[in-house]
Amino acid sequence: MFELKQFHFHTPSEHAIDGERAAMEAHSSMQAISGDLLVLGALMQAGGGNEAFARAHGCGSANRKRSRAEKADRRRGAIAKARHFLRYEGSLTTPPCSEVVNWYVFSAPVAVAADDIKTFAKLFPMNARRCKQLHRRVLLTD
Repeated sequence: MFELKQFHFHTPSEHAIDGERAAMEAHSSMQAISGDLLVLGALMQAGGGNEAFARAHGCGSANRKRSRAEKADRRRGAIAKARHFLRYEGSLTTPPCSEVVNWYVFSAPVAVAADDIKTFAKLFPMNARRCKQLHRRVLLTD
């Protein structure tokens, strides 16, 4: 069982698929009781509104009048569509950059409003590390 410790965003993405970086990337960092670390990465591209992202940063006009049940249904629907991922053992992308992380990066990007991406990038320009080579890491796909 993993506990969510934090989530944050990078612009541009810190992962690339077929050499292409996405406009942004979301990281959900989790830790098990054993101390094991797991990070879920979701690439983000312009292509439609995303209420959860807009609300998280207050950079969009999310409709706050929806019921809790309706919001939960929307989140479950978004997660259910994100089934394919890449997996590898790597490092944290921020100091201390320890090589102790199990990474799961969803291969299909999440659609986010272009204006929300621009607003975030204006607030946090280039807050991503360079893409790294795989070196000896084994990249697994589902």
